[in-house]
Amino acid sequence: MTDAPPAPRFLDLELVPHSARSPFGGKARGLAGLIRAGASVPGGFAMACGSADPRVWDSDLRAEFESRVRELLATGSIAVRSSFMQEDSAERSHAGMLVSVLDLGTIDSVLAAVGECIDAAASSRAIAYSGPHRSSDIGLVLQSMVPARLSGVCFLEGPPGLDTVTIEAVAGQGEMLVSGAANPERWIVLLDTTGEPAVACPEPGGIEPVLDPELAVELALAASGLRV
Repeated sequence: MTDAPPAPRFLDLELVPHSARSPFGGKARGLAGLIRAGASVPGGFAMACGSADPRVWDSDLRAEFESRVRELLATGSIAVRSSFMQEDSAERSHAGMLVSVLDLGTIDSVLAAVGECIDAAASSRAIAYSGPHRSSDIGLVLQSMVPARLSGVCFLEGPPGLDTVTIEAVAGQGEMLVSGAANPERWIVLLDTTGEPAVACPEPGGIEPVLDPELAVELALAASGLRV
């Protein structure tokens, strides 16, 4: 009887398994699911959960990590994102509990960002939020940055009996929206009509418009098609 091969420490995002027991964390699982559903997701890779500071990684782990990071950096700046085991689960979202670091351009800055993510998972507020019997192990997602003209979030759950998509959007990167630093423009698109989708913008947001009705409908239809 031969020993089982060691579990991979890194996987391209599209290869991350859907299982809740996957050591790559909730964010990695969610992104992999979007890729399988046909969404366009910035390229990158996931790193299995752990809590060791990069300064104490063994030489093989660090060499493989740096090799993968160099490949991503060859296409432009990258983001390091936390991917906690219970993140985006039915019980806890971990919204605002963890850390993502954007627009990184060097190996050293990426390693420093990894340390920030690991430290955030072990912070007192993250521990208090996660509850008892939790682990401070955290996975990581590293992705290419996208130069964004606008960013937003699509909400697929609406009033019962209505097929609606709510879109909140801001100019530039999505960090301004998810951090609460900017007031989003909010669009509601009603899809279950006999004719063209009905669209409204009840909350304009900033001074300059971000979306127009045609783009709002296009985004809503694309998001609706990703429902699982």
